[in-house]
Amino acid sequence: MKILFSAILTALAVVFVMIPMIIDGYCPIGSATLIAILAQIVMTYSYFGIKSKKSSAASIANIFCILEIAAIATFILLLNGGLKDYKTFCQIGILTDITIFATLGFVEFISIYIVEKVSKYIESNPETDFKELFNFGIKKSGKILLPLVNIVILLTSACLIPIRLYKLNFSNFIFTVPLVSIVTILTCILLTAITSAWMLKRK
Repeated sequence: MKILFSAILTALAVVFVMIPMIIDGYCPIGSATLIAILAQIVMTYSYFGIKSKKSSAASIANIFCILEIAAIATFILLLNGGLKDYKTFCQIGILTDITIFATLGFVEFISIYIVEKVSKYIESNPETDFKELFNFGIKKSGKILLPLVNIVILLTSACLIPIRLYKLNFSNFIFTVPLVSIVTILTCILLTAITSAWMLKRK
């Protein structure tokens, strides 16, 4: 129920905050990044609780990954000539927004999954050190990598729809979408394993 509430809240924020900001001339990537960070904070803390160390562990990794996506998205924007005119800027910006929010789903799922697994492992093995917890988090993430790769393929296919629909010629975008997603997934696994081992091990 909490996750559903967060998803609805995110959708409302996109419709009533992010889209109006883009229409008013604000940077699409900046608008999406702001909403994505706020959405993941609400989702993570509503899932684990405000005072839970799990929330902090997941949020730290998530925010870093969102900023990483935004930085790569900005590079994509420049690579595809997004500064040529305002129309092109908005078109590519909206496509990168799709990437940001789609990858946000990966990031939130990965962080919650790893934090939960590491937390349960600490409860049954309280004397475990940081290195062992980190390795455990990395090992557990292997079980979800294959499904996520399949989702990345579907995401890339989905991005073809608006490109074909609006007859856009952004060939570089097709190759960068899976790259952004895969890099972000790997970064999220690494960071969540570190933050969960560190935060949950602290007294």
